Amino acid sequence: MPPNAVDLAGERFGRLSVVRYHRSKKAKGSQWLVRCVCGDFELRSTRALRSDAEDLACQDCRKVDYLRHLSRTSVKRDRIGVAANQLNNLAAKSRSRG
Repeated sequence: MPPNAVDLAGERFGRLSVVRYHRSKKAKGSQWLVRCVCGDFELRSTRALRSDAEDLACQDCRKVDYLRHLSRTSVKRDRIGVAANQLNNLAAKSRSRG
């Protein structure tokens, strides 16, 4: 870890918990290995972690939340059907992982 970086290991941002420092890139700054409450791991930059902490989640959780939002709004019936199928596929995928 760079000497001027603040250690975020063990801190929580939204649904993400910082596991450890990963690396530093010029374009993105320090990157951290984070774990979502659903169990997925991702790399996030310090800037991305501190941006909007309440809405932070992994890609899969954001997809599921978006699809749930679609099913609650008044959109066309065919779009809701597609969203429901995608939500079922994501749920089946997460069950097969665990």
